[in-house]
Amino acid sequence: MKRYKKCTPGETVNSIRRILCGYNILLKEDYREFYDFHSCRLTLSDPNLESFNIGTNGKGRSFEYAMASGYAEFMERLQNRVLFDNNLLYSFLDRCDLHKNIKEELSLEYLFDPKEVELDYECCINKLREDGIRIFESSEEDNKAIEEYIRNSVSLRNIILAPFYSVDKDKEIMLPIELCLLASGTNGMCAGNDRQEALVQGFCEIFERFAVKEIFFNQLTLPTIDPNHFNGSQAGEMLSSLKRRGFNVIIKDCSLGKKLPVIGALIIEPNGNMYNFKLGSDFVDSIALERCLTETFQSSSGFRGIPLAHKWADERDDSTIFKESNSAFDNFNRIISDGSGNWPSCIWQDADLVETFMYPQEYGESNASDLKIAIELIKELGFDTFIRDNSASEFPAMYIFIPGMSSTYCNSSHFAWNLSQDKLNDFGEISRLEDLDNEGLTNLVDKISKASDVDLKQINLSDYVKYNTLDDLRDIDIFQLATMIAYKNGNFSLSHQMAQKFISRHSSLPTYYIAVAKFLFFKSKGFENHKILEILSKIFGFEIANEVLSDFERPEDIFQHHSFPKELANMSLIELQGVMTIVRILSILNKSFSERKVSQESLRSCFPN
Repeated sequence: MKRYKKCTPGETVNSIRRILCGYNILLKEDYREFYDFHSCRLTLSDPNLESFNIGTNGKGRSFEYAMASGYAEFMERLQNRVLFDNNLLYSFLDRCDLHKNIKEELSLEYLFDPKEVELDYECCINKLREDGIRIFESSEEDNKAIEEYIRNSVSLRNIILAPFYSVDKDKEIMLPIELCLLASGTNGMCAGNDRQEALVQGFCEIFERFAVKEIFFNQLTLPTIDPNHFNGSQAGEMLSSLKRRGFNVIIKDCSLGKKLPVIGALIIEPNGNMYNFKLGSDFVDSIALERCLTETFQSSSGFRGIPLAHKWADERDDSTIFKESNSAFDNFNRIISDGSGNWPSCIWQDADLVETFMYPQEYGESNASDLKIAIELIKELGFDTFIRDNSASEFPAMYIFIPGMSSTYCNSSHFAWNLSQDKLNDFGEISRLEDLDNEGLTNLVDKISKASDVDLKQINLSDYVKYNTLDDLRDIDIFQLATMIAYKNGNFSLSHQMAQKFISRHSSLPTYYIAVAKFLFFKSKGFENHKILEILSKIFGFEIANEVLSDFERPEDIFQHHSFPKELANMSLIELQGVMTIVRILSILNKSFSERKVSQESLRSCFPN
């Protein structure tokens, strides 16, 4: 069996720290241990960015492996250019000429690659058709449906094409990297001590996500693996440790009859009220099982369980409509994002008359042989493989894209639903709240009035602050904000509703907020301010009543004590420090990438005949 990693975890961590030091990046480390499971959170410590929790998580069978995992993932996200909000960076770079001193100090010669080119959407789609590539789905019907949905529903600027290596055609090919990312997200992104080590990790992640998608949407029953198979391994010790603590672990063969190196662990907590089902992939079966177990215990509270009281995914929807069901889409998305989605009941059943897939002897012999096996498996499934080397340092980072296999949706309906759930697009006016005119404010209030409480709660206000540490959105409740927005627009009834919902979400609040809700009630009934002051003074005392009336005297001044998002062009240099810091980091990254003269065709050396 091959060595698990080329370097020890300590060597990996120290190597990455040296690289990051050259980029002037220092990470803040937060470490957690639960039973025999270890995890960490690494975040940028720069004073302009530390409050935004920008970073990655790590997990492993020891402190050292967890830290190495976290640092490697940070290098993966940083070098693949997905650590920061790219849409904001595009806007900033487009508008930085409004601040001449910024333009002179900061610039990015490119966003992904020195050879990148831009095409409009139609030219881009035509080029893909000429090259015989279906970027979104292997099904021609679904692929066309997604192309059409994007054409009609997404606000598009020019698309950036960057060079990839086509493994099947053994040549460099230009692909629309932003559309690839739209299809796959970060699935297939990887980093490692060398390129082959990284690529094995990336392929295994794609196999794992593919298996999750197949099991979930096709409601597959799976063979059970005898836990004694793992005796003598680190995974076997983990199983014994969990058993001693009362956990029940059922190990599942998730190869799907396709020889995929994927294992699943169905874990039930001691009191029987919570469960989770996690998949892991590696060409060494015990390592695959380790990944299932460490992922399940990665959170700060330990075991990340799903209440058994929740309905199975197929209790809510008939199997005949499962692949068109919004609730199924939501459960699947939550499974792959944070493990909180409900699985269908099939995971509790055993496959009939199906032998458990035992890893062939050739699995796990070396990274080179595992890569050869991975490509053969992908070809047998009918997919093509494209890889982009994004390495800007001696710690390689890659992005593997397999159209139709690495996608994070099951069909065009699922893709469309995912985009429709993007609350950042739905409430985009929040990103320029201070600069909204009456029409923009009215549109935003209309959206708030039509949104469900669940939808509003899903809005992450930090997504709108443009890395501005002075922005109050980082510390405010969505219903508190909605109260002010509706009030400024003169919709006192909606403002009162939002204030009541804000109060109901908090068990202990200063009396001031209760007085605000009562003020808004009377305001919605047409009472004059002096009359409301008289009433509130009787209830809350003059001091609190007067403070409320002072803050709410003029609807147009409701934001007076807050700093909210505004157009980039209207932000001061102090407010722009966060995004400027990010551009500086990416500028250093670009310089390093250019100096390495990365050739995508050099990836062929990772796949020797």
